[in-house]
Amino acid sequence: MTQKIVDTLPNKRGYDIGIDTLLVGVGGTLRALGRYDQKRAGFPFEKIHNYRLTLSAIDSLRRDLSYLKTSEIYGRGSFDSTRVETIVAGIYVIQSMMKKFDFEEVVISGYGIREGILASFIQNPNTLENHNIESLQKQNLKVLSYHCNKHDISHFGLDDMMQDMIYYRLLKEREVEILSYALYTLSRLPETNKHYGLFYRLLDEDYPSLTYREQVILALSIVYSKKMRTAQELFYKYSHLLKPQNLKSIQKIAILLNLATIIIKTGSQIGIRLTENQKMIITIIPIQKLFPTTLLKQVIEKASTVFEIPIQYDIRNRIIRVNGSTNKIISIKSQT
Repeated sequence: MTQKIVDTLPNKRGYDIGIDTLLVGVGGTLRALGRYDQKRAGFPFEKIHNYRLTLSAIDSLRRDLSYLKTSEIYGRGSFDSTRVETIVAGIYVIQSMMKKFDFEEVVISGYGIREGILASFIQNPNTLENHNIESLQKQNLKVLSYHCNKHDISHFGLDDMMQDMIYYRLLKEREVEILSYALYTLSRLPETNKHYGLFYRLLDEDYPSLTYREQVILALSIVYSKKMRTAQELFYKYSHLLKPQNLKSIQKIAILLNLATIIIKTGSQIGIRLTENQKMIITIIPIQKLFPTTLLKQVIEKASTVFEIPIQYDIRNRIIRVNGSTNKIISIKSQT
């Protein structure tokens, strides 16, 4: 059966598949397999959208289910009566496709073709005129591009700073990606002191470019920026979904969320550089006369500890500088 499936599929060129192509699966078979895999792994959240099945997980599912009777598959509790007849064949199709097209994982979508067509129609009601499929495909690309780009860090005026932090190896690119989603999320969420509820609400959000682990990191980072103790409790509760080094990423993203909030709310400009003796220099140019200097100092002190580097920050007053006055410069040493 496997060879028949492989022979039926076109080659990679027929689908214009590149090294950065993401395989996304829709439909009941894949969602059922995802739920079963979550159950086997003890996954604590009831959410299938954006869940990822690796090729090795698919192979494990094949070995687990392919020799069972339909009644036995049904008894596993993750498959309804209409799915047990086709689930094994579905596994072989998915596995064969992933192997032939060299995909290491498939991302499960909680949505389907109908939702995609509806989303395109809402964006442009003329899309479906004359059954123009090419127009529909172009519209879908526009929708995807919009939803991916609106989280870009440049929308918050922090792209230069983040690129510098990547260059100085203070942050990784994926950490910046998570930070950009976190900033976007905070910009549209109402203030709340119910931090546990906030954490679980964030896990229900859809972040198309983040893995499940990265979404947990995002949620913990936002909570950490508000209530460190609560975030630590949640980190250890869900540590089986994370890696030990993820705690450092959470701390970095959280403190940068605090810093970014000050910069964005005051409309200030910010830049960083690293000296030869590994000291970070942060330059801030406030736009407003009233600037939360005390709050900034507290954030910088925490940042110095988290990044394990001495930090000196320079608050420049444009009006004072024009008159020839000196800038206010404060140095903070790392506590590590």
